[in-house]
Amino acid sequence: ITAAATDESGKAGTIKLATEVKNLKTAAEIVELVKGLENNKPTEELSFRGVVSAFKDDKNFIIRDATGLVQAYNVAIDKQPEGLKVGDVVLVKAKFVKYNTLIEITNSNLTSMVISKKTVDDVATTATKKTKDEMIAMTSKAEFSKGEYLEFDNAKAFKDGSHINVNIEGTVAKIGLTALKGVSFDLNKWGTFKGYVLSMNNNVTFWVESFTANAATTASSIEITGKDTLKAKTSTVLTATVKGEGFGNIADETVTWSVANKDTTVTTPLATIDETGKLTAGSTAGVVVVTATSKAVETVKQTFEVTITADALKS
Repeated sequence: ITAAATDESGKAGTIKLATEVKNLKTAAEIVELVKGLENNKPTEELSFRGVVSAFKDDKNFIIRDATGLVQAYNVAIDKQPEGLKVGDVVLVKAKFVKYNTLIEITNSNLTSMVISKKTVDDVATTATKKTKDEMIAMTSKAEFSKGEYLEFDNAKAFKDGSHINVNIEGTVAKIGLTALKGVSFDLNKWGTFKGYVLSMNNNVTFWVESFTANAATTASSIEITGKDTLKAKTSTVLTATVKGEGFGNIADETVTWSVANKDTTVTTPLATIDETGKLTAGSTAGVVVVTATSKAVETVKQTFEVTITADALKS
């Protein structure tokens, strides 16, 4: 603070004042304070300094220090410093709450958030590589997340009801994937995921910062799934999944469908199949052999038998 004389003497005096940060806590210390509280019951007003690590969207983001993670949940733009971005260090003054196994600050409990001139040491800027077993083991620990910055490969996302989970090297891990702002990842494509792990509702949620698809590979086998029994004059759709060696993504997953009578002495076709795998039975009972052939590698094919029954003809 400077006070200057208003005459022409040029005299001035200055004094420096340091603001006091009260109740400054680490993420780990906040965890201990909220553990015994009910969901959404706030602590007393505390301070927390951390690095803004990722935005889920314009209102939801995570702040980390060396000991853990706090989520800013529905923190409106007018409660954020102007131009807040990933990498900024912020000093937060708020009442903290827990939502199951996640620590949050919410718009209603936030007193202030300012970009700090101080730094935060030992916050990982390089993702730690984790194995399949390590990622799966994480799903059995329904505890407060440490907000680790992780990477795991040979994995693919898949829809599981209304959620997106992950398959790592052929094993399903109950880890829900959420794309961060501006990030996308392909379903059913093998690749490497990088991001931040959180614990929520006794399940693990992984905020995906980036996804890099594995290199393309050629077809080596085909799996056909669908009904193996079909009533006469009805239809069903068969599905062909083209697979490659290892965890490469198939360059061309398309197949050509064909169908033939198993008993070659029967000359009238018992069924037809179109390019989508829709199999339509005729009026005669019998067994047909469906074949799916890779369009890219014609030597790769798979057969599937379907029994046609005449039940539909009974009145």
